[in-house]
Amino acid sequence: MLAKWIDIDGKWGVVVNYDVRIDDLSYVLGQVDRIGVSDRDRREIEGLFEEPNRGFTVSDMEERMSLTCIGWADSREQMVDSIIHEIDHVQRDVCEYYGVSLGSERAAWLQGYLGREMMVI
Repeated sequence: MLAKWIDIDGKWGVVVNYDVRIDDLSYVLGQVDRIGVSDRDRREIEGLFEEPNRGFTVSDMEERMSLTCIGWADSREQMVDSIIHEIDHVQRDVCEYYGVSLGSERAAWLQGYLGREMMVI
């Protein structure tokens, strides 16, 4: 598993874990517990990484932080698909918090920035 920290203008942080496997589950759950999720969401996360091509994003609006985990993939294309999918979740959470319209230039800029940052490991 690889991890990366992304800073969005000093206003929001994103921790991205790549190539997450079942062996990484205790570490990931520790991060999840720090962010805080419902028991139901935590149980769902516990079962995610037994199969390829899974991922999730959870955000702590109070702390202005997102945790994204990209599971192991069975192809490069699937890894890219998972990253793009999780970028959408981060973008939506940040835009919701700051009241930014998803169709705006600011949202598009954020999406591009997250794409550049998350695709370069």
